[in-house]
Amino acid sequence: MNFKKRPQLLITSVAMFGFSAPSLSLADTFGVSPFALYEQADNQIVVDGVSSQYALGVAGIAFNFNVINNFELTAAAGYGFTPNQKVSFAGANLMGDVSGTYTGLGAKIKIYENSRGQKIKLEYQMHNRDLRAPTLTGSRNGSPLTGNSDIQYDSNDFGISVVHPFSEDVSTHFAFGVSKWDFAANGTASTNSGITARKNIITSASDPYWSVGLDWKLGSGPINCLDAGLSS
Repeated sequence: MNFKKRPQLLITSVAMFGFSAPSLSLADTFGVSPFALYEQADNQIVVDGVSSQYALGVAGIAFNFNVINNFELTAAAGYGFTPNQKVSFAGANLMGDVSGTYTGLGAKIKIYENSRGQKIKLEYQMHNRDLRAPTLTGSRNGSPLTGNSDIQYDSNDFGISVVHPFSEDVSTHFAFGVSKWDFAANGTASTNSGITARKNIITSASDPYWSVGLDWKLGSGPINCLDAGLSS
């Protein structure tokens, strides 16, 4: 199997219209908010002769639970969709919509805080993307093709983050660490005459990752903006 440089992912995540839990007793420990996530690779993913784009927009719900002062749990779940994704292999060029589910779980432990509210945290994040492209269309050497593909893309991130508050409601953070990821996909392409080609790819690796973002509260809940990257 040949693996060509894993592309850098530039990720923007926005939790919109945040609100705290209805119970006042949980207002400082539990929060629920809608969120939107967009991921896009800055170049083609090439694995074992298969070249493809990677982009995904997700909308869903995020949860935040402060277990104790130094320990925080996070979770998110949503539905993802991206139109007109391109896939190429063995001279065949296909295009179609990609959709599926996104889930994420995380934990953060505060290991340092000074009198100015600056914090250092250890963080661990798990991300799962279960995607499908059921109606790919394209051609090979001028002959029309139809196809489909299933994709499983998981990543586990472990790192350290630094939080700097500007005010009670606004803070910025920077994080860096290592991401271990696994990518598996299978697909088929068929001609009008009934000839079918199948392709399966599985690969994994570890890359450094980084993120920088801004957190602020609007009304009773938080809004989070994140810009992050992964590179080989």
